[in-house]
Amino acid sequence: MHQTVLYLGREPLRLESSFRTPSIHFQFEMINLRELDADLLLASDDWADIALALLAKGDREKTLAVAVSKLRQMGREERAWASGTIILLSGILGMEDTVNERMKEAGMIDLMENKVVGPMILQAEQKGRSEGMQAGMQAGMQGLLLDLLTERFGTLPEWATERLRTASSEELHAWAKRVLNSASLADTLR
Repeated sequence: MHQTVLYLGREPLRLESSFRTPSIHFQFEMINLRELDADLLLASDDWADIALALLAKGDREKTLAVAVSKLRQMGREERAWASGTIILLSGILGMEDTVNERMKEAGMIDLMENKVVGPMILQAEQKGRSEGMQAGMQAGMQGLLLDLLTERFGTLPEWATERLRTASSEELHAWAKRVLNSASLADTLR
């Protein structure tokens, strides 16, 4: 079986292309996505390639324009999922405002209709009404980060859930940016 690892980190790629312990040995191809030409990915008909192009080397505005154009061609359910993907990637890239603006201009985004983002917004609003807007936003971010960390690293140990529960907004934001690039739970929550 051939395995490929896509590296998305901001730092230069320093990871080895194998993992060895006394009892196992994995070898895989390492691709630094930040060095891949976005235009090659944009030529694909596969939505995942288009989304990855946002993280690759190239003109982000052009890439975003192609992504929005592809979104327009999708059915409603597929577009809702794909829009959610772009919104999440925009947070990693620090271009949330630009992405939201382009998608609004295209008449493509109604966050409340998005099956991923809509329920989170409703939950945050309900919590915000009872505890104040800031507390609700904090709880929503904690819940989302808990889901992301659990998806990435499996069931979380008690120390990790306690860190999430007591974290500041700034810590939660930093951890959310690290979750895709970190090799371990401890590295993410450092």
